[in-house]
Amino acid sequence: MEADSRGGLSVAVYAPLIQGFYFGELIAQIQQLCVVKSYRFTLIKTRSFGEYQSKLGTGQFDIVISLRNAVHPDLVEYLRAAGKAVVSLAFDYFPLDVPVVSPDNEYGLELAFNHLIKHGHQKLAFAGDISQFDLRKRYEAFCDQHEINGFPLEDDQIFILDNALPSSGYSLAKEFVARDNGATGIICGAGLTAVGFARKLTQLNPSLLEKIDIVAFDALSVFPFSTSGISIVDQNMFLLAHKTLELGEKLFQREIIERHTLVQPKLVAADSDLYVSGDAFLATSAELAEIHNANYVKSLLANFYEWPKEIGEGRLEDLMMLEPFFPRHLQEALLTRVVKNSSAGPVAKVVRHFTLDGTEHLGKEDKQGLCLLADYPKGFKSFNPAKYTSVIHIPICSQENLWGILSVFGESEQSSAPSSISSLCGYLGLTVKFLEKQLRSNKLSVKGEQEKTQQSQSQHMGQVVWNISDSTAQWDSKAMEMLGYIGELDRHVYQHMELGDLVHKEDERRMRALIDRASTEETTTSIRLRHKNKSYPTYDITCRKEPGKEELRFDILLSHEDHG
Repeated sequence: MEADSRGGLSVAVYAPLIQGFYFGELIAQIQQLCVVKSYRFTLIKTRSFGEYQSKLGTGQFDIVISLRNAVHPDLVEYLRAAGKAVVSLAFDYFPLDVPVVSPDNEYGLELAFNHLIKHGHQKLAFAGDISQFDLRKRYEAFCDQHEINGFPLEDDQIFILDNALPSSGYSLAKEFVARDNGATGIICGAGLTAVGFARKLTQLNPSLLEKIDIVAFDALSVFPFSTSGISIVDQNMFLLAHKTLELGEKLFQREIIERHTLVQPKLVAADSDLYVSGDAFLATSAELAEIHNANYVKSLLANFYEWPKEIGEGRLEDLMMLEPFFPRHLQEALLTRVVKNSSAGPVAKVVRHFTLDGTEHLGKEDKQGLCLLADYPKGFKSFNPAKYTSVIHIPICSQENLWGILSVFGESEQSSAPSSISSLCGYLGLTVKFLEKQLRSNKLSVKGEQEKTQQSQSQHMGQVVWNISDSTAQWDSKAMEMLGYIGELDRHVYQHMELGDLVHKEDERRMRALIDRASTEETTTSIRLRHKNKSYPTYDITCRKEPGKEELRFDILLSHEDHG
């Protein structure tokens, strides 16, 4: 960020995912700590494990936290060489000398193991996706505990899973029944695995479920309403976040710190008062005020799909309609293209600026909002990033290539108005998914049109030329024919039809957005137009501004969904 008169460190969090029981909770905890300490907080979604290498915004950061292997080792080296205090949470970047904070998986597994032994279980099983750092450590500790306690360990007591989702628990339940290995206690390396396991086993063999005890990592809020009787190892997410930021601060101050810091978990038995009351799952939540506001939660749930869909398909024109839901975190936003520059490398070029006053489009020749990727975001015109303490960067991809960045700016400070950063991350993520689908559709449409012969184009495409100065339209015969105006009289009477008058009411906003974008880029979208027979077929309309002319040209094709 640019110089901030309020001071305070700038903390960046890289995360492959920005929602969920694990990543979402850690992000919310770190963000809350930044609020308390008056630090600037930037969240960057990397969308991958170990692949992200973009230098976006790196010149603005003091402390960098990578959740698991959110970034490529080369970026870690670059950040360290640039003097950033880099800390990794739950992943070891060995051989790089990067401090690691992780839960004490050995101690957590020991707690789970001893809990089951004390309840009379002599043969235990372990299940988990050991490709994940923490789960691999738990598996290793499970094996060590057998050796320490002098228990035999057979291969059929280990269940290797493909992921840490409920689906892994479904497959685990079927395999557990099929093996019939005599294990009466099972430790699930991930909480959602345990949920899926218990629910599937209820269907397959409920009497077997009653005979076994399950211990799972971690304290997920899904447990109280989806299962019963599963004890948990709470990894202490709050302490993980606190310790990670604390190490970042010490590293920034050039203090000597331990390379690997462990945070002790605690076991919460299924029959304990803490578990039964539900406090074990919400006690340290960073968004309790939002969770307990029923009207707020209802509003979030009611619009979680439709609004992101409308915003994404509308190329973000209505992004600020989300502001009432997230007044602290969504005060301004930028849509930025990442452009290659032969001399300077990748640069960031702001193409849209979103505020409550509307959307400002910055044309290709507009140099404002243009900066090196590492220096992004820079102030321009009325936009001053220095006044904001919360930033979220969501990459936008087209055909697996980085197309641009959606950046959202706001305040991290406390307020009586509900403003869930976890929910905002979900809304933004879904919005970008719909935008990417729109970009992909446009690319395919444009590519398909380019591959058609001129003869095919003349057979299937109609064209309308709209004079911007006097707002008159000229329809060619093919375009008129597509809307049912075939006869000579029709062509004479309707050749200057107003395009706007034919647009379906629900598509008017999309049509306006199409016209707005045409000043800077050729764009295709699907819009319903009124046919002479009063129906509303869908047409793929490509709009572009004619170079050096005050004209917009609309190429019209009947959409595939209306063929036949």
